[in-house]
Amino acid sequence: MMIRNDSASRRALAPKAVLTLCVVGLLVLAIVFLATSMQSTPQRARSTVSAPTTPSPAAAPPKKVDETSLAEAPVSITPGEFDFGLMAPGSVTRRTVQVRNTGAEPVQITGTKKTCSCTTVELEPGVLQPGQSMPVTAVMAGGLRPSDKSTVKVVLQYASHKPTTIGIVGKISLPVSTTPSTLRMHPRGYDDPAYSTKGVIQLKSEDGTPFRVLRVNGGEPEFMTPVLDSSAPSLQHQLRWRVEGFDPVTGLDEHGEPVPEFLVVETDRPDVPVVAVPLNHRLHRPQLPGQRPWFTIDKYAVVGGTDPGASAGFTLQLNGNTDPATAETVYLVESDSPAFDAGLVSSRPSVDGKGTDLEISVTPRSGVEGVYVGDIVLRSENWEQPFSVVGFVGEPGDS
Repeated sequence: MMIRNDSASRRALAPKAVLTLCVVGLLVLAIVFLATSMQSTPQRARSTVSAPTTPSPAAAPPKKVDETSLAEAPVSITPGEFDFGLMAPGSVTRRTVQVRNTGAEPVQITGTKKTCSCTTVELEPGVLQPGQSMPVTAVMAGGLRPSDKSTVKVVLQYASHKPTTIGIVGKISLPVSTTPSTLRMHPRGYDDPAYSTKGVIQLKSEDGTPFRVLRVNGGEPEFMTPVLDSSAPSLQHQLRWRVEGFDPVTGLDEHGEPVPEFLVVETDRPDVPVVAVPLNHRLHRPQLPGQRPWFTIDKYAVVGGTDPGASAGFTLQLNGNTDPATAETVYLVESDSPAFDAGLVSSRPSVDGKGTDLEISVTPRSGVEGVYVGDIVLRSENWEQPFSVVGFVGEPGDS
């Protein structure tokens, strides 16, 4: 009986033991879950909460160096200036000088400045060690108008020295120049309808070769002082010029023809058979660029002399065509004169990168001899512009 009672007791305790084990298991699982949660929660907090940051101070602008407080750069320039000499209108000329460090410490060259857009400078910035030299090249793109470039400067810049200025000597001109280079017929401005009809002009040899004046606007030259022998060549001539037979207000003659655009002087030099001086009458008043897609600073070209049947050429710079939204390509150049034909030979970027150089040819037509004056027309998709040309066919004195 006792044995039966123990078995029954064990059978009665078995469910209780199982229940106890389940409770204990649940407690263990709860403890493990709580422990895991306590470990992972701080990690999530660290990943979502940003640590306070200190704003970085704004970069201070570079201090402007007071160049007057710097020492002179210990350099020598050889030769002492860019000597371009006499440059043909429309030409591109290069001149180089050597910059040498004559001091005992390195000199850092940072770049250059220039005082004229007609000039570009070729220089590789860098450190010039004592005794070393480096080249500096100036490139002058000469326009078609006569001009003195002797006021143009190139300035070398350094990291810790005063700038060094290198001068330029040069003149854009035909070998025979005129003073003045332009005749202002309205000295008080274009709005004044009255204009000058006469004056004095001087012609000068720029290369030391004497010459004779043969004709002025197709007539005999009127020298300022008596000339004993007009056939004798000279280095310079003073002439009177006159524009007669034109209404003082309208600028038209009895046939309705306007005041000529140029005073044309013929010489006996084969390389300069004709010199053209603009007569700035209000009828020929230049227009301002305005909203044009492009324009030319030069308004005329003297293409010199050619043999019958031969062509002459010149380079014309196009300006103001740099905005991609409005830029237009000049696709056609044609003559507007019965005296010659004209054409566009090529188009390329200008030396200074700010314009386009048009290479233009002019071919006098059969039967044309001596001086010819006329217009060409430059055309793009939405714009066109006239441009004047003066040339000569044959030998000086034949016309």
